[in-house]
Amino acid sequence: MSAFVLVHGAWHGAWCWERLTPLLTERGHTATAVELPITEPEAGLTEYAAAVSEAVGDGGDVVLVGHSLGGLPLPLVASRVPLRHMVFVCGLITPAGMSMRELTRGEDVFAAGWSELARRQLRPGDGSSQWPPDAAIEAFYHDCADDVARAAAARLSRQFWRFQTEPNPVAGYPEAPATYVLCRQDRVINPDWSRRAAPALLGTPAVEMAGGHSPQLSRPAELADLLHSLVS
Repeated sequence: MSAFVLVHGAWHGAWCWERLTPLLTERGHTATAVELPITEPEAGLTEYAAAVSEAVGDGGDVVLVGHSLGGLPLPLVASRVPLRHMVFVCGLITPAGMSMRELTRGEDVFAAGWSELARRQLRPGDGSSQWPPDAAIEAFYHDCADDVARAAAARLSRQFWRFQTEPNPVAGYPEAPATYVLCRQDRVINPDWSRRAAPALLGTPAVEMAGGHSPQLSRPAELADLLHSLVS
């Protein structure tokens, strides 16, 4: 049995793992979903890592899973406590000393068509952004069942962006084993970028799944099997 700690991405919350957590439990594990302080204007990587660290505790037989933006605090947490495994699901990973903004300006991190989707966000002028449901479904949940997609889009919250300009503070990637899971029809993260970034930063090729950006909602059983296989 392993303890899975699940970290959501931008605009999401711990709720986005609700379809996956019982499947991990059925496979003999425990699963804890973290709530990141994404609605707090001053919260950055330090605050995100603190929220994750609270759930991880002293580490050990912990599998830390970060989806999308949730991948950014993983190396910082892994540099502090021992982990069994890190898993980046359609995740953002930045080289040591580089910020997300620097990375995305220099590389084709985002999928083709993402810029058009991103322009449909609502920006109230306070440094945050939100998604109208129809655009969110097109971006994140296009391969989910209709009821799952509608329910997820309705639960998205605002996201503040301080962390974008903060350099990855680790001196180098931790020695914890790591796996990158990409989805071939991802409309947010460019699968070709993921194929290059995984071996360059994590030292191992990406594992590939079918589907879009949110496999924990669209393919939870397949993702649960994959995660279980990493610790079996």
